[in-house]
Amino acid sequence: MRLVTLPLLDILLGIAAGGRTKPGDADFDWSSITPSRDLAYQPCYTPGEFLCARLLVPLDWRANESSASADPDPNHHRSNRDNRTVALAIIKLPATTPSATDHSSFGGTIFTNPGGPGGSGVSLMLDRGHYLRAAVSSPSRRYEVLSWDPRGVAFTTPNADCFAGDLTARHAAEIQGHAVGRLTGPGGPTALRRQHAVAAGFGRLCEGVVGEEAGAILPFLNTASVARDMVEMVDKVGELREREREEAASKVVGLDGQQPLQKPAEKGKKTERKKVARIQYWGFSYGTVLGNTFASMFPGRVGRMILDGVVDADDYMDGLWLKNLQDTEELVTLFYTSCFAAGHDKCPLAQPGYTAWTALKSRVDSLVAALDAEPVAVSTEGNKHMIIITGQEVLAAFQRPLYTAQASFPQLAVTLAEALQGNYTLLIKNALQSQLPPLDEACSTTNSSVLATRVKRDAQQAILCSDGFPTAANLTIPELEAYVSAIAHQSRTFAPFWASIRFACSGWRARPNWRFSGPFGTPEPLLPITAAIQGAEEVDSDENEDDGRENGKEDPDETNNRPAAPLLFLTSRLDPVTPARNAFAMAAAHPRAGVVIQDSVGHCAGLEPSACTRDVIQKYLEFGTVPTTDSGSGSSESDPGVTQCKPDCEDLWGSCAGDDGLAPLGLEREEYGDWEWGLV
Repeated sequence: MRLVTLPLLDILLGIAAGGRTKPGDADFDWSSITPSRDLAYQPCYTPGEFLCARLLVPLDWRANESSASADPDPNHHRSNRDNRTVALAIIKLPATTPSATDHSSFGGTIFTNPGGPGGSGVSLMLDRGHYLRAAVSSPSRRYEVLSWDPRGVAFTTPNADCFAGDLTARHAAEIQGHAVGRLTGPGGPTALRRQHAVAAGFGRLCEGVVGEEAGAILPFLNTASVARDMVEMVDKVGELREREREEAASKVVGLDGQQPLQKPAEKGKKTERKKVARIQYWGFSYGTVLGNTFASMFPGRVGRMILDGVVDADDYMDGLWLKNLQDTEELVTLFYTSCFAAGHDKCPLAQPGYTAWTALKSRVDSLVAALDAEPVAVSTEGNKHMIIITGQEVLAAFQRPLYTAQASFPQLAVTLAEALQGNYTLLIKNALQSQLPPLDEACSTTNSSVLATRVKRDAQQAILCSDGFPTAANLTIPELEAYVSAIAHQSRTFAPFWASIRFACSGWRARPNWRFSGPFGTPEPLLPITAAIQGAEEVDSDENEDDGRENGKEDPDETNNRPAAPLLFLTSRLDPVTPARNAFAMAAAHPRAGVVIQDSVGHCAGLEPSACTRDVIQKYLEFGTVPTTDSGSGSSESDPGVTQCKPDCEDLWGSCAGDDGLAPLGLEREEYGDWEWGLV
């Protein structure tokens, strides 16, 4: 083992830069909002911008009498009503219209979920809320954007916490997890058994707190329950809007200065039927599983649904997780080939004298092998701190950059080039980016978003393992060995990272209260229109009165359990964890669904700026139309079934390298939030 000494100041500055608290991270106290069964917003975070609320929903929908009509299982007994509740943390960015209740251009509410599972919608909105609002809004339609922390996550209470608030114990467990080693490579067999033991221990730990508030929620953390929460939120949004309309109408004063009298009901006329609220939704990554589940369970509640970065829902719910990494190594290859083409001035990894891109890859592969054979003990100046660098740290450096290639490829090249020269500062920074804040920051406030949005493992694991139950639970060592082999065959780079997801469930003990495992799909939509985008303006919507454009719009037939419009699927051309083929596989179960492949690289299409994709989204939201798409596999760019959009900028190493996607819409990055992708 070699010993390398690095200046302590450089390391600390690097770590601080990567994990510092942004202004405003902890300046809103969610406990100041009293949870209620109706939406009651109050200003939060940025005055005049965001509004927040805490909505009470049943912990156990299936045992709650009010959910009887929504439960697809008629044989479930509800003799014992469960009065326990969850307080959902909800945040919205209002539409940029003079009035959100009666302005002619107001298009309603767009719900959004960042994925994960276990991703914080609050953090997503603080970091990307203005971008999302600008992306969906057009001159003729303005939308408010809403997200929430799903049950067990971040600011929603009770919060899943298997460590019962003991941050020291949580830190210790994370450090021990780092020491286990990676599941592939020379130490793979030993690491596999150790990680299996860690999973079993964590499962027992979570089982031990089930009797406490933070543990009692674990059986209820599943996608089916979150989908039912969404129905409740959509209803409450519609009810609030109706109350606001009535309040606005009551304040209207006539020319004579008198309040207008309410028109008496005509004798014998039936009371107007209650309106059925429909969702408008944009889900990313795991958020596509959530959206697909919602649409399949409650198709009559779908107004518009955009699923971006598509997970194969059947593979996910079966607990197999084998349909994610089919395109990952192609993206890794793109990193090397584009770096070589860009040259040393733009990509420092491309040293002068290299004659092919394979030389770059060979050097990095050799570094991984060398560090596996002889790990390097990196000591800070003064020998006060130390970290061991192995090949695992080199492979881990690829994880985030593959998700956000355009913004991150240049920095990845710098990190690898420095490591090849024996400078491991940037590798250390990446390795020490904990899911937890430093203890002194975590203790600053009980509502600190630094803590709440990062401590997400427990909820994330509960959702994953509950959804994949029982396949994902209690796997044997031989079964896990076979899984690692299969994943490594798909992607050498991502295999250690991705395989650990299923390993985490191998010791999970909390049985899910409710599972929806399919079938995934919807009936024919009410709008049987699959028009070319260019002709969307010509669609006559009078024949389709209920186009679901605005949450709370009336369904002309309450018994009609059909989506208002076809579903829209988006995907990048190369995605590290949700390959384009998944979009076509999932769209096949939804009649007239549209599929758009954006010719970009990285995870999800909608967060990579593209005027073409924005146009598709805006016209879909307003008119319910999707681009004309024949059936196709999406396996190649020349496939005639693919509708393609170009990104606004395609140069990974030039003018748009490092771009975060906000500038094309005239926006700057929000000063709050620290949102990043979850597992999927």
